[in-house]
Amino acid sequence: MKNILSILFFSFVTFTINAETYYCWAISGLNVRQEASPTAKIIGKIEYGQKVDINEKEDYDFGSHTELFLKGIERQPCQEDGLKNNDIYFEGYWYKINYENKMGYIFSGYLSRFSPFKKNNNDENWRYESSDEYIKRNYTLLNRRMIEWDSSYHDDVERVFFWKEDIMVINDNSEKGYGKKYYFPKMTLNEALLFIKFDFGIHDVKNNFDRRKLNESGEFYGIRVEYDKIEIFWPAPDGHITIQVIGNGVLIDFWGSC
Repeated sequence: MKNILSILFFSFVTFTINAETYYCWAISGLNVRQEASPTAKIIGKIEYGQKVDINEKEDYDFGSHTELFLKGIERQPCQEDGLKNNDIYFEGYWYKINYENKMGYIFSGYLSRFSPFKKNNNDENWRYESSDEYIKRNYTLLNRRMIEWDSSYHDDVERVFFWKEDIMVINDNSEKGYGKKYYFPKMTLNEALLFIKFDFGIHDVKNNFDRRKLNESGEFYGIRVEYDKIEIFWPAPDGHITIQVIGNGVLIDFWGSC
């Protein structure tokens, strides 16, 4: 009897250690499907903000899947980096979950270990808190410092904020424009895309515009520079976002001119 209890306890502890909590970032909810396929029968839905426990070592080996996040300009024929085009995708696996005592599968591209943005109350237009509100709500400010230097254009100021869990935010202001950098340890590119999607309202972007007009349009468009680096351009003069894997985390750097 003692041996059986020991085995059960060990199994429970092992499962608890391997399992990790994810949050659903899909605005209209994440479909739970009967099989690991985007065309399989829908048997339920994980709502926006709902938690899901995933055992990554056991529950993901059911094939990969991608969904378009943002179209990009055509790539030059001479580029030989293995990337077919500049389109940016949510990438992930099919995870197996227990949904209301039934086995189901969900796409991990809309899951993040970071809690999602808070939706404003009584707002039917899906408007969310700002990135500053998001950081303040979820993390504790540990320290901050201000760097000033005199340039030929303006007295520039750089403000650096150090938050709990080693998150860093840098604000840059000048007459030429406004910029901000985030560094999130242990964040993936996919999780960074979800963050950017809500911070900039890219979930409202229509993805069926003509690729040939991207440089002239006021639409967001992307460039998959490398497998670990993405650039996104937004409807503002010289506005752009760079998302890049650095160390064990991701740096999100954006700038918009005045």
